[in-house]
This record gives sequence, C-alpha cells and structure tokens, in this order.
Amino acid sequence: MESVLADVFPNAVFIVTHREPVGRNASGAGLLAHYQVAYSDIDRAAACGATNLALWSFATEQQMKVRDAHPALPMLDIGYAELTGNAASVAEKIYAHAGLSLTPPARQAMGDWDRDNAQHKLGTYRYALEDFALTREMILARFESYVERYSRYF
Repeated sequence: MESVLADVFPNAVFIVTHREPVGRNASGAGLLAHYQVAYSDIDRAAACGATNLALWSFATEQQMKVRDAHPALPMLDIGYAELTGNAASVAEKIYAHAGLSLTPPARQAMGDWDRDNAQHKLGTYRYALEDFALTREMILARFESYVERYSRYF
C-alpha cells in the first residue's frame, strides 16, 4: 500500500501505469495460462481467465481506494500506449516527478535500449477473450469505475 510506503520512505514518489482493462485482462490471462503449461497438461485457460479477472479487479479497486483516502500521495499516472510508444518521454516525466534530472548519457542509453528492444521485436502474441471464458462485457462490468476515472490514459 502506497500510504505505508510513504510513511516509511517520506520522499517516495509513485508511478501508476494504466491499460485498457479488456486487453489487459486477456493478456494477463494468457500469461497466467502459459505459466500453467509448465506444470500440467490440463487446460486451465478458463480458470486463468477467472483468476486473473478477480485478482486485477480487486487490486484495481484497492488502489483507487488508497488514492481516494490519501489524495496528497505523489502519484504520476502513465498510460500503456504512452509507455510503449514513447518511453523516452515517459522517463523524462518520471524523473521530473521524482525531482531528478535525466542526464544526456542516461537519456541516450534509454533511447538506445528502447530502439533496440521495440515492443513485438520477437513477434506478437495472439489471444482471444473466449480462450479464457471471458467477455468484454464481463470485464467492463468489473472495471466500470476504473474506466470512468482513468480512460484518458488508455
């Protein structure tokens, strides 16, 4: 919980990333399902969908409650598309949020890494909500207040 961390580390700043919940839950369920393959040949895709949805909807609700209860916490919101589309700009924002300056060598190194490790460099992962017994409506119902509050970051 951010408020506890802020008590222990009074100069801490927090970065919260946001991603559209339908894609985020499909991706997360897919990742969870792939972990399961290493341990069993039983298809657990539907269970992974339900587990992922329950976990992330609960975590998201808790994070919003913390923010409501502690509005003075130094939070910086970053959208997934911004992060994956312009990491150098995001790094600048994060450093500024922390009251730090990004040095030219650090900026160059980050830009080089971002250029050399572009998203989907090694291919793309294809998934469908149906693979995990999820629907768009099911996810949006669980994330309604999150979407209302943070959709500008999607």
